Order: sequence, then structure tokens, then C-alpha cells
Amino acid sequence: MRYEDLKYLEVPLPEAIAKEKWGGFFENARSRIAAYLDDETTDYALRCRLEMELGILQNLQERYTLCPEEAFDHAGKNSGYDRGRIGKTAHGR
Repeated sequence: MRYEDLKYLEVPLPEAIAKEKWGGFFENARSRIAAYLDDETTDYALRCRLEMELGILQNLQERYTLCPEEAFDHAGKNSGYDRGRIGKTAHGR
């Protein structure tokens, strides 16, 4: 990534790609990005943003290697967090 390309991070991701990304469905996000990049009508700014997003997704995937269950277990062991109490009130309801 070049310094002068950082301005393209301001371009918002298409909603479907953002939802896939934040849901952790990186392969789906990559597929949607590929479709935009294959489309010749995608404007230059969005194209640059999507190309950078591919690198961001790769970075996320390399750094966050735990599946959700492992992350909950790890958090519970280190913080006293009770996974079985998710969504329950203090009165157990």
C-alpha cells in the first residue's frame, strides 16, 4: 500500500461486503470484492478501496486465529466470565 493511496480508505465499503467482513465471513467478502473488481464499471476510488480491503482481510485472518468457541473459552479462563450466563439477568432469567 502506498502512502498516497491511504485516502481511499475513506471510501465506504459496499454494505454487503462490510456485513460479511464484520460477521467474520472473509471468504464471502473476498468473493464479493472479486465481483466488483471484475466489473469494468467499478469506479477507480472504489476499486482502490477494495484492493486495500483484500489486504486488510488477509491481515485480520492472520492475526485472529481463534474460532468463536475458542475465544469464549479463552476469555472465560482469563476473566472469570461465565459463557453459560450470556443473555441472562442477575436473577438467572
